Amino acid sequence: MINHINSGEFDFLHEAIGYGYYFLKRYENTQDLKFKKRYETNILHLIKGLNEIARKDEFGLKWKSLLDERFLIGHKRLINI
Repeated sequence: MINHINSGEFDFLHEAIGYGYYFLKRYENTQDLKFKKRYETNILHLIKGLNEIARKDEFGLKWKSLLDERFLIGHKRLINI
């Protein structure tokens, strides 16, 4: 997860946010304090990474969507054919 965060890879399915969700669920369902602390550290690292790449304005926080860019690139290719 840390490598994904450092590389700016936050996709839910295969990247940092998906790992973060996994750690959140593990945190909620474990009684072992050692594991809870480890999961909490990972979750806080994800939150820090998300905060660092957030676009902040008067309305709150926003994140750039790579999915939108990929769609537009593909769409432009279809138009150029």
